[in-house]
Amino acid sequence: LQHYTPPSSAPLDQVQGWLEAFYHACEAELWELVGAIAQANTKTGQPLYRQLGQWGHCREQVELCEALIPQADPPLRGELQQLAGDGRRRLGHYDTARHHYEALLQEGQASGDRLQMLKARLGLAHPDMDGIVCDQAISELAGMLPEAEALGDDTLTAEISQQLAMAYSY
Repeated sequence: LQHYTPPSSAPLDQVQGWLEAFYHACEAELWELVGAIAQANTKTGQPLYRQLGQWGHCREQVELCEALIPQADPPLRGELQQLAGDGRRRLGHYDTARHHYEALLQEGQASGDRLQMLKARLGLAHPDMDGIVCDQAISELAGMLPEAEALGDDTLTAEISQQLAMAYSY
């Protein structure tokens, strides 16, 4: 990685060496190195696993998160599970997204983490999810709004409000 020269200034080219090292470390089961690479700060100051999504490289982000989930500790595992679920949903892989959200919900229930449970329920109630009935989504999202407000998470409250508006528009 110290000798890697990116072929261009494109964001993905800038971290391609990290991604290749990540997958080689996964194959070699060097989990400490895998975690270090995934959490390495990019030039933007964000860890690689988050930055890929912010750059719009959803597939790469999902693949990285899914490779790291089994080895991650609970706080990080929850974030990775949510990112993987969100990414799979954006890619139209609703069954896989549902699997990630259900795993996130189970972990939240086991640990008593209300915020994690709410994020999982938000993913499961997303109006874009295949086969969901909008009336059902509206009911679920409307029920989540006071919970998010009570937890004081303004970002989650805004996201629930946005999805509620989307469900009404559908």
